[in-house]
Amino acid sequence: MAGDIKNKYGTSNQTITCTFGNNPTGTLSQHGRISNAIDNSSNLFQEVFLQGKIKSGTSPSGNKQFVVYALGSADGGTTYTDNYTAGDADSSALPINARPIITVSAPTSTTRYDFGPIAVSPAFGGEMPDHWAIFVFNDHGVTPSTTNGDHGFWYQGKLSQYT
Repeated sequence: MAGDIKNKYGTSNQTITCTFGNNPTGTLSQHGRISNAIDNSSNLFQEVFLQGKIKSGTSPSGNKQFVVYALGSADGGTTYTDNYTAGDADSSALPINARPIITVSAPTSTTRYDFGPIAVSPAFGGEMPDHWAIFVFNDHGVTPSTTNGDHGFWYQGKLSQYT
């Protein structure tokens, strides 16, 4: 009997804990914030769509952008890309092998920039790993907004179902 394979979406607005506005060393340019890990080992999402908002600081300079990178793990969440440790943490280490999900241009002072939804799996070669996280890198030239509510990141997973 013939059937169809259709998209099946998980719960929308799944919050990613990444307190980008509360980033002591990340308040300066060339620093970032790593999110908590997202466990995909039970949901088994084939794709994840990332969406978010970032608010720029005053008088951006240099590259005037924020880059959101994908960090993955294939060992149950023990080791992540570039030896980062997932866990809503500050980082001054520059990404070397992490692949960008999206570059958010932010040329104007104190402006909120919304992005996405954008597929995350291309950063992992087209398949989602069992655990993943994001690294939000400040390449904006100045301190972004330090108010946590001005920044936010969330996702929705997608898998396939046979009907």
